[in-house]
Amino acid sequence: MKERVLGLVIAFAGTLVVTPDAALLRVQAEAGGSTAVITVWRYVMSFFLGSAAAVIAHGGVHQVVDSIRPAPLHVVGASCIMLLTNVGFTISLLKVDPAKALLLISLNPLWSALLGYAVLGDKLPMRTIVAQVISLLAMLVMFTPNVAALLAQSSEHEGSEGGEGGEEGSELLDLIPLGTGIAQAGLLIFVRSASIRHPDATM
Repeated sequence: MKERVLGLVIAFAGTLVVTPDAALLRVQAEAGGSTAVITVWRYVMSFFLGSAAAVIAHGGVHQVVDSIRPAPLHVVGASCIMLLTNVGFTISLLKVDPAKALLLISLNPLWSALLGYAVLGDKLPMRTIVAQVISLLAMLVMFTPNVAALLAQSSEHEGSEGGEGGEEGSELLDLIPLGTGIAQAGLLIFVRSASIRHPDATM
C-alpha cells in the first residue's frame, strides 16, 4: 500500500510539473519560436541538467560510466526511446490542442499494461482488462471525427486538383501524442525488461 501511495504522489507531482510546462511551450510558440528551435534548446538544457543530476546522484563521472557498463546497449536503447517521447511531447503540445494531446499521452498506462502482458508475461486482473476495453472504446470515439474529416478531405481533393490544403491532414497530427504515449509505455517496459536481465545496470 505504501508503494501505491508513493506512486500516486509521484503522479500528482508530475501532473503539477507538466501543466505549467505545457503552458510555457505555447507561450514560446506564440512569441515567435519555431517548433525546431523550441525543441532543440529545450533538450539542450535538459541534457546538461540531466547529466549533472546523474553525476551528482552517482557521486562522479567515473561511477556513472561504471553503472552503464553492465548493459550499455540497454542504456542506449532506453535513451533513444526517451528522446522520441520527449520530442513527441513537445511537438504534441505545440501542434495539437493541449487538452487533447495530454489526454492521448495519458493513455500510456493502457499501452504499458498491454505491452507488459505481451512482452513480460504480466497477469492482468479483470479490473485492468475492463479499464483497457473502456479506454480503447473511448479512443475510438475520439478518433471517429478525425477519420470522417480525413475521408471528407480525400473525397473533396479527388474532385478538385488545385486548392488550398492548409488544414489538410491536420487530423493526422493527433497521431503524434498517441504515438508519444505508446513510446512512453515502451520505455517503461524496456526499462523493466533491462532491470530484470541486468539488475546492476543503471536505467
